[in-house]
Amino acid sequence: MKTMSRNEKIKTVAAIIVLMLCEAFFFRNILGNDRLVGNRGDGRLTNLLAEHWWRFFQGKEKFSELLMFYPAQGVLGYTDLLLGHGLIYSVFRLIGMNLYAAYKFALIAMHSMGTASMFYLLKKKLEISVIWSFFGTIAFCCSDTLARHIGHTQLLAVSMLPLLFVFFLGFVQNFECRKKRNIYAYVCILWFALLTYTAWYIAFFTGMFCLVFLLVSAVRLTLVRFSVFKLLKKWMAVLRYDFLGYVLFLVIVYIPFILIYLPVLQSSSGYSYQDMCMYLPEIIDLVNLTDSNFMLGWLMQILSLEDRGYSSEVTEGFSCILLILFFLVAAIHKKGLKKSRKNNMQEPCYGFVTETAFFAVILCLVLIIRLGSNGVSLWAVVYFLMPMARSIRAVARFLLWLSFPMAVITSYYADRYLNKQAIWVILLFISNINRVGVDSRWFEQEALAFIENISAPPEDAGCFYIMDSKKVQDAPYIYQLDAFEIGTRYSLKTMNGYSGQFPAGWEGLWDPCAESYDRSAYKWISTNKLAHVYAYDRATDRWISSEDRMKSQMDEVFLPAENKFSLSSGLEDWNQGEFAWTAKEFMTTINNSKIREHGLKIKILTLLGNYMSQDPNLEPYIKLYVDGKYIRELPVKEGFAEYVIPMQDHDRDEYKVELKTNCYFNPKNIGINEDTRNLSMALYYIGN
Repeated sequence: MKTMSRNEKIKTVAAIIVLMLCEAFFFRNILGNDRLVGNRGDGRLTNLLAEHWWRFFQGKEKFSELLMFYPAQGVLGYTDLLLGHGLIYSVFRLIGMNLYAAYKFALIAMHSMGTASMFYLLKKKLEISVIWSFFGTIAFCCSDTLARHIGHTQLLAVSMLPLLFVFFLGFVQNFECRKKRNIYAYVCILWFALLTYTAWYIAFFTGMFCLVFLLVSAVRLTLVRFSVFKLLKKWMAVLRYDFLGYVLFLVIVYIPFILIYLPVLQSSSGYSYQDMCMYLPEIIDLVNLTDSNFMLGWLMQILSLEDRGYSSEVTEGFSCILLILFFLVAAIHKKGLKKSRKNNMQEPCYGFVTETAFFAVILCLVLIIRLGSNGVSLWAVVYFLMPMARSIRAVARFLLWLSFPMAVITSYYADRYLNKQAIWVILLFISNINRVGVDSRWFEQEALAFIENISAPPEDAGCFYIMDSKKVQDAPYIYQLDAFEIGTRYSLKTMNGYSGQFPAGWEGLWDPCAESYDRSAYKWISTNKLAHVYAYDRATDRWISSEDRMKSQMDEVFLPAENKFSLSSGLEDWNQGEFAWTAKEFMTTINNSKIREHGLKIKILTLLGNYMSQDPNLEPYIKLYVDGKYIRELPVKEGFAEYVIPMQDHDRDEYKVELKTNCYFNPKNIGINEDTRNLSMALYYIGN
């Protein structure tokens, strides 16, 4: 490795200073204020996951368990583990930062680590000149794509890639020196494992690219009749038993990962191929940086690509300058238009490696590009042949990953074949400017104000679920993360939760504003035999015993019908907020001339879960009769149902309506309350 001249040292120091300024520019909209990365959805979730690791290191939480989805087990496996984030985050928590500020600066620190290690990889390990090392670092670390998608903070794990390849190069360059080789090998394995424990997408794409690289290498070597097996035999002769040590170490460090995710994999088949289609990019998406891009935003606005209805995740394209230069320098290299300025370049195999990497990038792009509006793509080959590929929904994120090898290859070839033209760096920087800055849609002070104004739960609280008596109708994930956040604040388990997957039977707890929410909460409590459960009312900041909550709800629901209204011919005027419980057979007479024109409208509430609790072998039905004539059978399901039955052939304005069912439940018998009536349907409306 050559020694840097004084001039090179000055340029390197200057480049480092400029890179620090670039870091400040990249995060310009969140520095010096209380803005946080991402939003109150995924950004807040990953923040709380990082807090989990801080609490784990303090001995307050178990390795694989979170406070949410209680009492489901292994819920950490429902999403990315974010261990790498948690390690850096814990340092900031240790020095006294609150959980929001700590996560913000942990993300900045992780990105800065990626920037520094990328420059080191290019400048020191690959001996690329300062100007082109700077180019490659900006291309990868300060891309517009990363600025916009950093709201999915797990994707910031791409910042770990440069160090991974620094360690791998150290292994290759010290292959003949056993001691150094083994140090680099074990560190490389450990770093890749940490990457896997941090962000599954980034680890998967890393393995995917390496596999494609090996396949392309094998094909190229076979074409020149080079024996791959002889090469492997030669390497194994050097490694001998060290290789077994590598494999054993790899297995050991992945045992916790397998234990966390294996139960999840056994209970889930992953995403369907149809689900993935909206996340497949088209060719135009290779430069689709949305209308917020400084250089090409005007073009994206004209094209109105968002009108296609695809996921916003497809907007993970490359800087047009990087894309142009990537193909330009590869073409120059291929055609040999200009003699290399570095005849004493490192290892002769580097040329083969970079060429193979170039072809691997092209093949990966071909694999993920959507070939038609119906979602046809070669990714189907990966999806059906690689079992782990079914856990990848946002395939377009591979574009973000591919900016890493593209930046390395472009810098490598440009340093050999192009003059040191600073104009390329300037154009690249401009092409990567996002007018807004990094994704930031929530605020530290607002987050602190929310969590600090939550009253403490009762001392006997074992777990809780969130409710909203005012029915504000926030997005369900907001309520779920509010509960997770409150649980974290008070080290209290919550039945609520938000993640990529959910426990079996939990679905009814998703929307606290749904009419069936309280019944679903009660069912979850009774099914899991939970004790000392409280409901937290976000609207009033009150903690309510689940027993008291259920009693108040059931007292309201099971008021005797006669206390509501009488069943008379005026039923068409019922307010839809009122109801009456019916017996198994119900009959009423309606006189309304509009029914012939608009049809007979019926709105009822049926509690299928309660019916089945009363009689597990029940085959439920509800049959409708008008004037003694059988009309149709109404489906029995959980919750509200509304039916409109045509009545054009009826010759009178008076209707005798009958509902007959075998569905009923006794609230006392199934443990709801002390009501001993046999209740069938809650009838809300019948009329035109």
